[in-house]
Amino acid sequence: MNEQFLAYYKFHSISSLPNTSIYANNDFYHSAENIFKSAFRDVPLKMVFVPIMSHPNDLYKFLSKEKCLD
Repeated sequence: MNEQFLAYYKFHSISSLPNTSIYANNDFYHSAENIFKSAFRDVPLKMVFVPIMSHPNDLYKFLSKEKCLD
């Protein structure tokens, strides 16, 4: 997700220049939202609370146990 936010930031910088033919940020966000919604349409959602600074190996075991990685 960090890369996505960096891309949004750079996109905003470019689209804010005068006389650019690039989509406005809202159009870009809406398109990205539609892509994510269609990609995860048939995927069941599950909310999982993860403690901050969790060890990656412990987190992987926990998510596997909760069947979040199936």
